[in-house]
Amino acid sequence: MQSETFTYYPPEELPAGNTKYMQGISMVGNFSEGHNAFGHSGATLGFTAFMYWIEDTDIIIVMLTNIGQMHSGFQLSPPSVFYDKVLVPAVMQYLGR
Repeated sequence: MQSETFTYYPPEELPAGNTKYMQGISMVGNFSEGHNAFGHSGATLGFTAFMYWIEDTDIIIVMLTNIGQMHSGFQLSPPSVFYDKVLVPAVMQYLGR
């Protein structure tokens, strides 16, 4: 099952950027400081979630909030900005990278 989960099957339309979508999991190339990450994120009314495993580490970053992008009034939701600009860099610093 793990082999199947981490096998990339190209969709008919390729996503923008450095993201590859697999069986419910996306692979983000160069997620942080040269590391790839595997996981999933999403948002809906009043809820935002992120869960990514940083490849070649024992680190899984999970963040759940009760703020959704649709209600924040911002192009990037506050949870997304916090995740990208604060949480992930703090974890990478903790790893000594």
